[in-house]
Amino acid sequence: MKIINSKVFKIIIALFIVGIFLGMISFLIISKTNNYLVNYFDMIKKSNINYFNSLISITLYNFKYNIVIWLSGLIFMFSFIIPLIILYKGISIGYTFLYLLYIFHLKGIIIALILLIPCILINSIIYIFMSYYSVNFAFKTYNIFVKNKTINLKGYIKNYFLQLCIFLFILLLTSLFETYITSNILKYVL
Repeated sequence: MKIINSKVFKIIIALFIVGIFLGMISFLIISKTNNYLVNYFDMIKKSNINYFNSLISITLYNFKYNIVIWLSGLIFMFSFIIPLIILYKGISIGYTFLYLLYIFHLKGIIIALILLIPCILINSIIYIFMSYYSVNFAFKTYNIFVKNKTINLKGYIKNYFLQLCIFLFILLLTSLFETYITSNILKYVL
């Protein structure tokens, strides 16, 4: 409960929610074409998915943001990137949700729920928690160098690296689920 009640965590959640609304607003303002999703759905309809390539693509996509967040926490000067990534992830979810409603109408709600739950929901939770830990790590690093505070840096970095490994493992599981299960469920809905 300490994490959820912290000010940093609340700010990260607020940025994510603002991002979702900005994504919805941006969908209403900009072009209604999204070739990536159209191509993805066409491949699913035609059962023309290369599962291995899809798994690699989805896994790399999921890993890259988490690793950038993690690295940004290591280097205090780049910690400003963390809120931008959280905002971007929220924008992409909001935009994708409205895009699916626009293309598929009522059926879009079902498709959005299949795509968003559980994979994107779990991934978003991972990004939020990784952001929280990264911001905290950046503040600790800042305090070590600027305020000359002492902590067991080796132990703290070890825990920070362990968190990254756990989060990447969970992202790998969601990537597997998204590749093999979500795409097969979508075959029946599309």
